[in-house]
Amino acid sequence: MKNILFPFLSLILIAGVNAQVSTNEIAKLYFIEAEKQFNQTNWEEALKYISKTEKSLKSTNGRILNLKVKTLFNSGEFREAQASLDLFINNYSNSVTPELRNETMSYFIKLEKYFEKKGEEEKRIEKVRKEKEESLKYYTYESCSNYRCESGKIEESHSKKCYSCDGDGLKTKYDYVQAFANGLNGTNKNTSYTVKCSVCKGSGKINFTRKVKCNVCNGSAKVLGYVGSYDLSNEEVKDAISNHREKIDHFIRVKEAFSNNSELSFYPLKDFETNKIGFCDRDLNLSIPHKYGYAKIIEKDLAIVSKDEKSGVINSNGKIVIPLKYNELKKISNNSLLINEVYGDYFISDYKGKPKSTAFQDYLLLTGFYLVVQSESEYEILNFEGQIMDDAIYQDIIIINKNPFIIACQKLDEWKLLRLNKTIEDLYPESYAEIDSYKLNGKILILLKGEKTKLAKSDGSLVSNEEFEEIQINQDIGLVKLKKNQEYGFYDVSKDIMIYPKYTDLLLNKKFRNRIIVKKNEVFGVVNSYDKEIIEPMFYKIWFETGGKKFIAQRKEKSRKRYLYDLHGNYLGSYRE
Repeated sequence: MKNILFPFLSLILIAGVNAQVSTNEIAKLYFIEAEKQFNQTNWEEALKYISKTEKSLKSTNGRILNLKVKTLFNSGEFREAQASLDLFINNYSNSVTPELRNETMSYFIKLEKYFEKKGEEEKRIEKVRKEKEESLKYYTYESCSNYRCESGKIEESHSKKCYSCDGDGLKTKYDYVQAFANGLNGTNKNTSYTVKCSVCKGSGKINFTRKVKCNVCNGSAKVLGYVGSYDLSNEEVKDAISNHREKIDHFIRVKEAFSNNSELSFYPLKDFETNKIGFCDRDLNLSIPHKYGYAKIIEKDLAIVSKDEKSGVINSNGKIVIPLKYNELKKISNNSLLINEVYGDYFISDYKGKPKSTAFQDYLLLTGFYLVVQSESEYEILNFEGQIMDDAIYQDIIIINKNPFIIACQKLDEWKLLRLNKTIEDLYPESYAEIDSYKLNGKILILLKGEKTKLAKSDGSLVSNEEFEEIQINQDIGLVKLKKNQEYGFYDVSKDIMIYPKYTDLLLNKKFRNRIIVKKNEVFGVVNSYDKEIIEPMFYKIWFETGGKKFIAQRKEKSRKRYLYDLHGNYLGSYRE
């Protein structure tokens, strides 16, 4: 019972004592502890009890601020010390003794000196940073310094075990005369001896050299060198090249652009931290801030720029020439732009945005001289001044090839084949009922269809002047079966070889494009794509074996005997099913 009662009475007594201590007395106790911790240089503990003092009082005073300024200064929290000092000066400097005031105010000079020194250090650091940033402009590529380097390769010496002596350096020779004499005379004299290997000269190794990538220039045959006036150590140069290579290469490209065009007054300059683009002058000084997502020079003092997904044109002073309100701008000539408006239509303009053409819905092809455009269901060919070429409006245009530029154009019910160079060339005087194109083995074949069909190559030139009654295209193997006057030939697109129709029939194989079964004078044989005879035409019937790697031939109509040939025409024997 006594054990239970004693703790209970203790709690009552402690609660009674706390109840009798005033807030001011608690704050005083905290402040005394704060001073104690300050004198023991326990800055963190001192600040903790200063904070408790202020919370207990729900305010501060000059004496507390004096201790707070001193503690914050000594703990290195200078900005907080300055804030507390400002509060002291503005509100509490007259409420303390002169001695306390003078002591507190002494920290004004201390803090001022600190911030002056800090400012000078920050300026010094910023100066060094700017110098290092500026120095990135003064690197250039030089020939590799490794005297052994040739076009980025050096020779390395290697050795391997001699193949002649198997690495021993010695070869065993045999005295066949002595061996013969031993046999005749019954003697047993030595018939073998060793000599130095003549291939490796007795070393057992064969030396050789091979070219490997130079370790100095990493195979590029050139190295970056610093040519600026800033005093950089070798380590600083290596560090810049290692960590800022992309920036350095960018500056080199900018310098090359100015070097290649003496009239160029500004050029895009990228900020690698923000990925924004600004512009610099010929000295590589920033002249227009980094604020664009895209920039491209179109004239010595004009550039297309994009910002917030809208494009326009500015000059070298940063003045807007064409408002940044279009989806896209593209330079198409030395005085013309292709502009895509917000609502989707296009038009051709000059470099100031003045339209040269009426609006059109889309463009199918942009060449070095012309633009193939579509409006509603009509097609036109425009030059870069916005003029309709030959005043021609077409019902349809098909792009056949882009190198060279070949197009098929429909006007009324007739089709024409045009080549777009500096001039528009009508390739053939006649018109066609239809023009088709196919891609076979990477090459384009054009079919010019009328009553009969002609074949043209990817550049628009005719394969031949022949017209064919029927054409069958096998896209799997790139061969075209041709029919004329009830006879068949073929055209190999990849080899540009035509075999004119002379066979009464021919069969193509998907797996072996270079083997064609042909029929002539009622018998079958096999030729290759050059029309070279592989199997002589003498069989009633020839067909590909299942799998297509052999031929099966039947000599007579009612004969059950079959003959087997390989792809080279070699007879393999009788065939049995």
